[in-house]
Amino acid sequence: MAIIGLLASLGLAALIGCQSPSDLRIENVRSLGGRPFIFGKAFLVSFRLTNTVDQPVDLWAPGSVEGDLMFRAILQGEGKTTTLVPQPIPRAAGVPSLVRIEPGKSLAVQYDLGAWKSAVPLSDGEATLMLVLENRDRMIGRFGPTWVGKIESKPIALRVDSKGS
Repeated sequence: MAIIGLLASLGLAALIGCQSPSDLRIENVRSLGGRPFIFGKAFLVSFRLTNTVDQPVDLWAPGSVEGDLMFRAILQGEGKTTTLVPQPIPRAAGVPSLVRIEPGKSLAVQYDLGAWKSAVPLSDGEATLMLVLENRDRMIGRFGPTWVGKIESKPIALRVDSKGS
């Protein structure tokens, strides 16, 4: 990562197909439906991935095996933190799919966080949700180069309700 930062500061990153974490931003995170978060129940969240630079950014397509591996959600409340991750999608066949976000454009993404897995349940009450996008695996060749880095959304407030009341 330090090498990519050095190349970017020298203006050489674009020459070898590197994209830095500052190329993307997670924006407009919001929950849909106005309900509390209940583990195991549908809880739709939408957001936009925005390309903030003057060249295209390629990343694994959300909703694909590789794309879903990049995302996680962090819930914090009552002094506890838990990380939600998408359920693994079995690969049926084919090759990894990329999506390109053109300069200044955004990609709308929606996930059902109620279907994601968590190791630690949170207590009922007020909480915050932060989305994280992280990719450490660069593919170069017919699949890439893919965006590599880590970005986080601003936290949004929500309510956790374990009983669904």
